[in-house]
Amino acid sequence: MDEPCGAPNTFRVTYRTSQPLDEAAISASSTLVYHLVKNRSGGCDCTVASTGT
Repeated sequence: MDEPCGAPNTFRVTYRTSQPLDEAAISASSTLVYHLVKNRSGGCDCTVASTGT
């Protein structure tokens, strides 16, 4: 999350305000937040959020 856009192993998401999110987008963002929070608390052993600082 600290790397600039275009850095290796990163991706960028553009959200246009006032555009509703579909179920897949809500699920993806919820899963990412879950893993980021769990990783920060030391309880996640997956690689989804392991590179965040």
